[in-house]
Amino acid sequence: MGLFLLFFIILTVVCFFIKSFNASEENVEMEMNSIKRTAVTTTFESSKVGKSLNSLHKRRLKNKTINK
Repeated sequence: MGLFLLFFIILTVVCFFIKSFNASEENVEMEMNSIKRTAVTTTFESSKVGKSLNSLHKRRLKNKTINK
């Protein structure tokens, strides 16, 4: 009886570690995908900001030439 209980406890601990290891691998993969999406979004946002600043600068130059 004691041997069976010891075997059951060891088996439970081993299964717990295997599950937690698999879960941590999935979490790492999900984090990497999230980082990639964030990087793409940040690049897109910065390119939008750059374009709007560029168009604003062009409008200011156009207004300066009209005012002169």
